[in-house]
Amino acid sequence: MDVSHTFVTVMVLPGNFPSAFLSLQSAHFGPALIFAAKFAIAWPFAYHLLNGVRHLAWDMGYGFKVGKD
Repeated sequence: MDVSHTFVTVMVLPGNFPSAFLSLQSAHFGPALIFAAKFAIAWPFAYHLLNGVRHLAWDMGYGFKVGKD
């Protein structure tokens, strides 16, 4: 199940955020699983951000030499 399916599922579930949060807390996920989930969510954003910085550096010419050969 991808992220968009998860959001659609959350929107159609009955209840509100506090009730969903309590049910998530009662599942007692381990710290390793929570870390893995946070990493899976944060990695695409960090990767995209760092590649944007790399492309900005390339646009300014850093890392390239203009040779007079």
